[in-house]
This record gives sequence, structure tokens and C-alpha cells, in this order.
Amino acid sequence: MSKYISPEMYQAYKECMPSMVKRKTTLVDLWNTIYDYILDDAEIKVGLKTANIDFVIKDKKYTCSRPTSQIYAVSPSGDAKTENYNILIQDALNYIASKKLLKKRMVLKLKKHADED
Repeated sequence: MSKYISPEMYQAYKECMPSMVKRKTTLVDLWNTIYDYILDDAEIKVGLKTANIDFVIKDKKYTCSRPTSQIYAVSPSGDAKTENYNILIQDALNYIASKKLLKKRMVLKLKKHADED
């Protein structure tokens, strides 16, 4: 997985949040910005079979899911070697952009916060 967000994701979020999204933004930095200014709540839950990222925007709950095996790399002995939550974060960011869940009202709120900082 690349270090920075894809050009497509950059374009999608730059239109909504031009002062807050730079070309060399990482997935986690973009997620943190969205979490701080847009989301009402978010949670990652990893079960035995599926891993979910649940997030709430304007009192509506959304969920993106993946098989747990894509999140945890498991060694032959059965131990989890690595955890890759970025896959879920990327799914959530792509979902928000593709479904156009960022509304103009939210963008104005973002501009107001950016001007105050």
C-alpha cells in the first residue's frame, strides 16, 4: 500500500476540503481530519470472520467490511504477524467519496474551522 493517498482520492477530497487536503497526505492523516470535522463517531471492530469499520455521519450509520484474514497476516503457527487497519480506513474514505457523503454545509463548517486555526 502506498504511503500517500491516491490521486483519485486526493481529487475527491480536495474538492470538498481544499485547505485541509494536501497531495502528500497519508490515509491516517486524511482519516483523522475527516474524523475531527465530519464524523460523529467511528469504530473498528475485528471479529473472527469479518472486520468492520463503522462510522456515523449526520446521525446515519455506515459500515465497510472485509474478511479478517485481509486485516491480520497470520503466520503458519497461527499467530498474528501484522495488523493492517489502513485497508478498512481506505475502504471507508473511498465509500465517503464515492457516495458523496460530504455535503456543502459540512464543507462550509470545515472552512470556518480552518480559518480559525
